[in-house]
Amino acid sequence: MLRLSFSMLIIMVCSSVTAITYTNNEISNIINTDNREILSRNFVRGFFVASDPAKYIDVFIQDKNLTDSVLLREYLLNILLTEVSYQPKQLFLQNFIDNMKQYQSQAFKVHPEGRMEVPVYNIQARAQGVENIWSATESLYYYSHLFNKDPILAIAQLRKEFDSLTAPQWLGLKNSIDNISTENHLKLQDYLLEDIEHLLGLDKFVSHYALFTANKDLVSLGLFHFDKSNGEFLLRSLSDYFAADFVTQQLIHSVADKKNQTFAISMMQTYLDQRDNIRDSLFLYLKDSQLSSNAAFVLSTTQDKGTLNRLKSSYINSQSEIEKKQIIFALKMNKLNESEVILNRLISNKSKADKNIWLNSFKRESK
Repeated sequence: MLRLSFSMLIIMVCSSVTAITYTNNEISNIINTDNREILSRNFVRGFFVASDPAKYIDVFIQDKNLTDSVLLREYLLNILLTEVSYQPKQLFLQNFIDNMKQYQSQAFKVHPEGRMEVPVYNIQARAQGVENIWSATESLYYYSHLFNKDPILAIAQLRKEFDSLTAPQWLGLKNSIDNISTENHLKLQDYLLEDIEHLLGLDKFVSHYALFTANKDLVSLGLFHFDKSNGEFLLRSLSDYFAADFVTQQLIHSVADKKNQTFAISMMQTYLDQRDNIRDSLFLYLKDSQLSSNAAFVLSTTQDKGTLNRLKSSYINSQSEIEKKQIIFALKMNKLNESEVILNRLISNKSKADKNIWLNSFKRESK
C-alpha cells in the first residue's frame, strides 16, 4: 500500500480535528508545566537524529496521546521551527518547511485587541519566516562573493536581477555591503561616480550603498538624480550617517536644485533652532510663492524667541502680501506666549471688524 505523503496527512489530520479556542489561562496551564522543557528538547533532538525525519513528523502528527491537545502539538512544532531557523538550509529541513507551510493551525485564542480568533502558533507564517531567513542568508553570500570577485560585473549582474528580488533577497543584498573589501569599495565607488549612466536602474541600491559607506559624493549625486522615493529616503536618513553641517547643506541644495523641495523643507524643522543656515533659508523661502506656506509651517514650530522677533521684523519690512500672510500664519500657529504678544501688536492698528475678517482668513490654513 502506498504511504500517504506528509502534506496529505497534515490536511487529513487537521481537517478531522475541530479548531479549539483556548483562554490565556488554559494556554499557560498546558504550556508552562515542569516537563515541557524536557519534552521540547527530546522532540527537537528526535527530529534531528531520526533516520527519516519526515516519518518522524508523520508519527508525531498521528500520535493519539496528543489528540486531546492540539495546542501542545503546535507548541512543539513551533519550538522545532525555531530551532530549524538557526540551521543552514538542507534538503530534509526544506522538506519540513515546505510541509509546515501547508499546516492548518487548530489551536486558537481571542486577539487581545478584538474578538477575532487568531492562531496561538501561526505555523504557516513561522515556516515562511524560516524560509525568508534562508533566502536572505543565501542572498548575502551570493552578493558578497559577487562584489568581491568583480564589483563592476556585480553591478551589471545586479541591474538584471534587481527588479525581481524578493524582500529577503534585498535584505541579504544590503547586508552584503559590509562584506565588500576596501579595495573593491573604492572600485565600486569610482565606477558609480564616473558616469550617471552607471546608476540607472539602481536608485534603491545606490541610495543605501551611499549611506552605508558614508560617501558624500554619492549622496549628493543621488539627491540630484534619484527618483522621488529614493531621494526622500536619502534626505530622511542623512542624519543617521552624517554630521549636521553636511545634512543641512544637502537640504538647502535640494531646494535650490528643485528636487523634493517640499520634503526637504519639512526636514529642516529638526535644525530650525540650531542652524543659522537653515533659519536663513526658511526666511528666504517665505518670499517664494511656491515655498512660502511650507516654510511658514516649519517656522511656526520654533521655540526661539529671536526667530519670533525676526518674523515680526520681516512682516514690518515686507512689501509682499504673500510673505506677510504666511508670517501671520506662522505666528498664529506658534505655541509660545511671545508669539501671541507679537501677533497682537502687529494687528493693533486694525479696526475690530478688520481684525476678525483678517484672522478668520487663516482658519482654513490652520486646520
